[in-house]
Formats: sequence, C-alpha cells, structure tokens
Amino acid sequence: MKTGKNLKSSIVSGLSLLANSVGVSIDKIVRETGVSLTSLLDNDARVSELGLHRLLTLIDKALPGKAGILELAKRIPPSLFGKEVALIFQASTLEQAMLLWANYYDLLSDSIEVELIDSKNHLAVRIHHPLDETDQGIGGDLALAVKYRFICDYFGAQAV
Repeated sequence: MKTGKNLKSSIVSGLSLLANSVGVSIDKIVRETGVSLTSLLDNDARVSELGLHRLLTLIDKALPGKAGILELAKRIPPSLFGKEVALIFQASTLEQAMLLWANYYDLLSDSIEVELIDSKNHLAVRIHHPLDETDQGIGGDLALAVKYRFICDYFGAQAV
C-alpha cells in the first residue's frame, strides 16, 4: 500500500472530529494516525493514506460493528470532501454526477481506482482502493454509505 502524502487532509480532519464526537481523543488520533495536528488543521495539506487507515480502525473500535460505521456515514457533511463534491452537485442527472465523480475523484485521493460500467439498463461503479485489503472494508463501507446518502439527499431515493 502507498503510504505517501496522497490524500486530502480535510477528509482525515473531518473524520477526526467525528471520531472525537464518539469518544476518541484528538491526542490519541494524532498519536496513532501519525497525522500531525498542523496537517489536521490545514485543509489544503496532503496526508498519508496510512493515517486514514489507522483513523478508520480507531473509529471502528469506538463504534464496533458495521452499524457504527453506517451511523457515522449519516453524520458526514458533503463539505468534508470540499469543492470536488460541490462540483458533482452541479450535475442535473445521477449519470452526470457519477461521470464527474469518476473523472475528479483523484483530487481527493490519488490511490483510488474508479470505473464506470455503462450498460443499456444501468450504470454500475467499480471502486478499488488499497485500503480495501487492509481495513477489512471499513473505509469502503463508509465511502459507499456516504455516497448513497449524498445521492438520495440530492437526487432522491428513487434515483438509486
């Protein structure tokens, strides 16, 4: 897995605040993720994805079980992902939003792979991230739950 600085820090800082709201101290987050407090406060910084993996592990321990991660997904605001999500919300259709997301997701993380599979009847998305193998799917579960919620909030539940 890559451990270079290749993830937008606003994601880690926002998730750190949410982790703190469920009882994980900021000191513990900084100590165990390896992400400095300075980086957590700088939304334009790039941080190690290993820090995200470690943070998701801390969150999973604070909220055991998949239901905890799904509850966390309900609390994540679109602003956590910055301007990239605002761009997606400019789309007039779900398909346009998915195309924008697939084309610009690397602004958030340069390790993610996103592929749109377009058929006559549906649009499928294949997502792979190096953390998939190392965090037992916690990050993937959280990401999919958040995306599903954003789609329902913006386009309505009938769009999915």
